[in-house]
Amino acid sequence: GSALVHKFWSACFIRMSSTITDLPSDVYPLILEFLSPKDICQAAKTCKAFNEGADDALLWKNKCVERWGIDVPADLFFSKQWKAYYKRRHVSQTNVEAGRRNVRSLRGHTSFIVAFEIVGKLSVTPLVITAAADGVVRVWDAATATCKHNVPVGGDIDVNTKLVAHDQGMCAIVTAKQIRFLYTQSSAIVSTAAVS
Repeated sequence: GSALVHKFWSACFIRMSSTITDLPSDVYPLILEFLSPKDICQAAKTCKAFNEGADDALLWKNKCVERWGIDVPADLFFSKQWKAYYKRRHVSQTNVEAGRRNVRSLRGHTSFIVAFEIVGKLSVTPLVITAAADGVVRVWDAATATCKHNVPVGGDIDVNTKLVAHDQGMCAIVTAKQIRFLYTQSSAIVSTAAVS
């Protein structure tokens, strides 16, 4: 009897004298979930356990969805890049709200954009090329947000479409079926090759 009582009180004493660093590692992100992103970053500085917990992908995914709803890139939903995405978007939004960045909408596609590329150096006025599920590639003037060229390229543009741009005015539109080369100054498709 007395050995069992001693064991019980020893276990209670050990539990009472435990510190927060004795918790299982998967508990830290759950604790941090109750904090603001700023406070999460501050807690990460307190100990190794909170620092590791503050890098949890699900924690930052929840913070992104909490702040911006479902307005996050589809390719992030299964990614571990949530913390980096939160930081980039937060900094960008803070700069826009403070008037340090000028944001313009590129309006013209009738469906969602699946790929975009910037052509030209950022020190000069670059072009922005977008490919959308509506089967159209558009070339935009980034300074004025106006569509300079509108190129219907067909229905095989999907979420796997890639745009590869070159500063010399060429852009490759890579789909599952073919590669098209677009001259961005005139929006002429200069050649097409089948993907094997």
